[in-house]
Amino acid sequence: MAPVDIANFLEIKLEFPIGYNIEDKSKTEQLHQIKRKIRYIAYAAKKMEDGESSNVIVPDSFRAHYESLDGFEGWKGFAKVWDVKKTNPLEIYYRDFSVAEEWEATIRRVVPELAVDRLHRQRTE
Repeated sequence: MAPVDIANFLEIKLEFPIGYNIEDKSKTEQLHQIKRKIRYIAYAAKKMEDGESSNVIVPDSFRAHYESLDGFEGWKGFAKVWDVKKTNPLEIYYRDFSVAEEWEATIRRVVPELAVDRLHRQRTE
């Protein structure tokens, strides 16, 4: 299914900056943009399930599609337990780490430890 067809299937509105035409982009870029939009709406559904308010509209067809998938365990698990696939955002996969844990590991891998932090750790040990 083409990325724009995915958006139509889930009844999500694609809004981009003026001059940005998604149909002029590569299929990989289109999938990336669709996945970002889907994750944005999924976070809104998660917030609503947690009792928080959200200005984002979660279409009924969007909610029905993901809730009907095998392995769906509720919106509270989004980005912790499950996420949408990069290659097909209509499907979900189980995460090994939550988004927060993945971010923390990336920061530790990319950013070197500061000398001040190392000295502080050595003094407290």
